[in-house]
Amino acid sequence: MQFSNETTKATVRDHIKQAVDKGLIDKSWLDKFDKGTMTNGDYKGLKLIIAQRSN
Repeated sequence: MQFSNETTKATVRDHIKQAVDKGLIDKSWLDKFDKGTMTNGDYKGLKLIIAQRSN
């Protein structure tokens, strides 16, 4: 994933970390983000998973 600035990148990371902390997703997603291997498609799918599991 590419970001227009560090604030946007930090916001996305925070969103993923909050979902991990709430037990909605596995920590491997955060690891994937931190390693830089998460794609835009991965994140779109992840947002759907988080939305479904948080309801």
